Amino acid sequence: MMIYTEDFFSPGSSYPADNLVQLVNSYSKENVNYVKYIGTLPVTDDGVVFRAKGNIFYVLSSYISGEPVNVKQFGAKGDGISNDASIINHAIETTSRLKMRLFIPKTDDFYLIDPQILTGDEASHMQPTVYVGMLIQSNMNVFSDGAVLKLKDGISSETSFKAIRMFFSNDFLRNITMSGLVLDMNGLNNLISPWVEKCDETKDEKGNVILINCRLVKKYSQATQFHFGFSGTKNGIASGADNVLIENCSFINTSGVTCISMCQSNAQDVLLGENWIIINNLFKNNGLDSIDHSSIFGWAKGVNCYNNTFYNDVMPDSEHPVGGQVAYEVHGSNQNFFNNTIENYYQGIWVSINNSENTIKQIYIHDNTFKLGCVFVDFYNGNLEKDSSYPVDIENVFIKSNVGTITNAKVNDEVKQFVRINAKKAPSNVFIENNTLINESYVKPCSFFSTVYVKEQYSSLSNIFVNNNSGANLDMGCVFYWGKDMDFGKIHILNNSFEYKNNIGFDIKCYGNETSQNGKVLDLMVSNIKSFYSDNNNRAVISGDFSFPYHNMSLTGLSLENGSLKSNISSSSNHLTVNAELRIGSLTSFDGYPITFKVNGTTSDTQTVCDATILKQSQRFLVKGVVDRTGSWCTLTDLNGNPINSADPALLTDGTFVNSIFVIDNSKLTV
Repeated sequence: MMIYTEDFFSPGSSYPADNLVQLVNSYSKENVNYVKYIGTLPVTDDGVVFRAKGNIFYVLSSYISGEPVNVKQFGAKGDGISNDASIINHAIETTSRLKMRLFIPKTDDFYLIDPQILTGDEASHMQPTVYVGMLIQSNMNVFSDGAVLKLKDGISSETSFKAIRMFFSNDFLRNITMSGLVLDMNGLNNLISPWVEKCDETKDEKGNVILINCRLVKKYSQATQFHFGFSGTKNGIASGADNVLIENCSFINTSGVTCISMCQSNAQDVLLGENWIIINNLFKNNGLDSIDHSSIFGWAKGVNCYNNTFYNDVMPDSEHPVGGQVAYEVHGSNQNFFNNTIENYYQGIWVSINNSENTIKQIYIHDNTFKLGCVFVDFYNGNLEKDSSYPVDIENVFIKSNVGTITNAKVNDEVKQFVRINAKKAPSNVFIENNTLINESYVKPCSFFSTVYVKEQYSSLSNIFVNNNSGANLDMGCVFYWGKDMDFGKIHILNNSFEYKNNIGFDIKCYGNETSQNGKVLDLMVSNIKSFYSDNNNRAVISGDFSFPYHNMSLTGLSLENGSLKSNISSSSNHLTVNAELRIGSLTSFDGYPITFKVNGTTSDTQTVCDATILKQSQRFLVKGVVDRTGSWCTLTDLNGNPINSADPALLTDGTFVNSIFVIDNSKLTV
């Protein structure tokens, strides 16, 4: 005879109170066993694990054996019609308190989530305006074989916004596991951004303002709708969690700004969560009604995020701005982001700060693949629109062995890039090595690496290493931009292979918002550099292995007029080799003094003597170039050491070429 649990444990039940009873769960129809509870700790009837028959308590045998419990035993239906939120919430509270695993089985439909828990977070100043489906608990361990939890239609709309969290807590928790679930925020049916009227203005003949071309446009929200996360300060302690594992889940279709929020607190010195693992998850089609979506908000320490896929059907651009803006935001030390795939996002990774650590350090971003609209790794430190209230150091960031594409998406940014450092308080010890970038953008130029000094720059950039990378179809290699008078420190750009559109591009480009803007790279070590641009010839002290056209050569002894001077400078073995070609024009004039070439960006430590030639029609005259030991002047002489002017050893007329190759005993050049 089958006996159902609700019959056996109903008040006044006449079934005998045996030590062991074999029953059928009234909801899930599963066979379940209960034994009399003989423990001394007080218990209450939770409806599934501990049950009361009169004044006798029974305990589910699964609790004793350590087996999981099925959420359907609590009454969840998963039929797509019944609201299962409160039942799942009760099941999580019960199993978490008892340190049991909770199984949510896949159904032919989905578990409808109509969030009825009202609570607060930091954004609401703890006022109960946040709608929550299920509260996260310490020791929560929920797993599934692919069950879909889907938000109900119409909770939020363009005309009546609601802050919604599917799983949420504003407490600090520990030991949380979630596996195998599909969390669907049903964003297209729970929009957050209103339509507002926008008009153009004109004036009539009397000067009165007239509104024309009025139309409805979206005013995009930055509301933090999310699937799973923490936010808010309660009793002065920030929310968050230690020891969190999220694996094999899907986070889909949120209209808001994130999927997983590890913490959100703008207060200083709050407690940060530690030891998060996010592995083998799918983040798909999120930020459906927001232009500020970051799929994972990593405000914690000690995070490993790997083997995940971040994907949008449509890449956000300047004409269609909603969708995945950033896949992952780093906001804490000791974070590893690796073996992930990011496709059709605007940006890949933000490296930024929190308000608790004086230094954000040990960040590893490696072996990821990506297809993005604008930038892969973006450093951001302090709001650029206002003074930084909590300047934090970012140190020891390793960006290695990533491979990806920057697409032709239309963007508002002036330049696209693989790595951009746009931080008021600049990072240090950044290693960008062994990465591969393919550029497909023609709507905007693309560089491999760029760094920007803004007007409000707080500190200088130093110890940046860009080594052994490759880039195809680029517009520029490495870009340094000055918006403030401030120097860069040690920068290494070594052994990179950059290919440019139509073979036109600069391996290194240095410029300011004005050519008079001061600031230079004080220690630029390079190798395999074939082109260099400087807007004022005083942007970098360069050394290493390079060879590129040099545009800061001076001449004495003549006025060039319609003549020309070409030069190339290269460095190897601690010497600079200069190749200069002077062509005499019809208007070139001479002042009677010796002809000299002057390299303005360096000095020579010793005197060197080199070869030079004068080519006049079919005549060739062998002469010398003598570099003095006090500067970097190369004076042309005849073979007897007499200075050359316009007439000796040959009259320098229109079309005559003077070629000189000379060596400067110095390994550094200012360009």
